[in-house]
Amino acid sequence: MRQDELWKSTCFEIFLRPKAEEKYYEFNFSLTPAWNCYVFDSYRKPQPPKSSHDFELSTLSWQNHVLRAEIKNKTGYREFNVGLTTIIQDKENQLHYLAIDHAGEKPDFHLQDSFILQRGF
Repeated sequence: MRQDELWKSTCFEIFLRPKAEEKYYEFNFSLTPAWNCYVFDSYRKPQPPKSSHDFELSTLSWQNHVLRAEIKNKTGYREFNVGLTTIIQDKENQLHYLAIDHAGEKPDFHLQDSFILQRGF
């Protein structure tokens, strides 16, 4: 069920940055369903991103227009800044980038200033 490059078509993403850390995690979920989790030490580094097994996927389903993902946190981190984003591919194969907040001048989901939600696990 893990798959790379899900962001090249319709994909839902979650970015989690542990409080007071520069490192962050990126989760990708597609409608197929497929998923992946990457860890970055700092802004977009390393490239290519490295897969992370710090979180375990318990459930991934798409039913009645609802994507449900349950993730078990296996890290010692309990408080996170969160960014929620999505990429939508339309019928003309154009990609549209949506987020709760775009901190930069153009869409860049990795800008940590866009991780505006607070979440504890």
